[in-house]
Amino acid sequence: MTGLVVEVVVSKEIEKLLTLDKQITFATAKALTLTAKQAQESVINAVKNTFTTRGNWYLPSNKFGIRISAARKDNLEASVHTAADWLEAHETGGTKTPRGKSLAVPTDNVRRTKRQIITRAQRPKNLRRSFVVQTRSGPVLFQRKNKRTIVALYNLEPKAKIKRASTVYEPTLKVVSRRFDQLFARALDDALETSVKRDSPELTDVIGRAAQ
Repeated sequence: MTGLVVEVVVSKEIEKLLTLDKQITFATAKALTLTAKQAQESVINAVKNTFTTRGNWYLPSNKFGIRISAARKDNLEASVHTAADWLEAHETGGTKTPRGKSLAVPTDNVRRTKRQIITRAQRPKNLRRSFVVQTRSGPVLFQRKNKRTIVALYNLEPKAKIKRASTVYEPTLKVVSRRFDQLFARALDDALETSVKRDSPELTDVIGRAAQ
């Protein structure tokens, strides 16, 4: 034999600790899901604080609510999403153009407060005895209430400027950058501790005494 050969053989219990694939995968999925949940809360708060919300459409239980998709061990991806497609335009800002000839902007005769919800009967396409008058400031949609009374309900605009106000992307990215590392570290600690306690009770005792 030439030279000096030193062999280090770890015990089976220590070998289990060195095999971390399952624990890391589990911890990653858990951390991603917890991050998405915190981002969901942040997005909901951003929506409520940025816009005049009418009703609770943004809650996860509703059709247009802010929802999450949890990560799994076989799919390490979590997401925050919503069917409220009108929020997308506010993420970047820009100009809103009508699908038809013009955008109907409600007057105070339709919505007396910002939070008031416009009923279906008061929406432009459902109005009865309505007509358009070309005024100095542009076309206006009126409705005849009776023989003597007509009411201006909507200003008809060719376009509308949308102010940039990110309530989805930016809040989510902030939560990811601030919280994911901490949540992952905590999830990994929990996964390793659970694994050791389940598979190696003797090793748990050793580690516990060594930490004292």
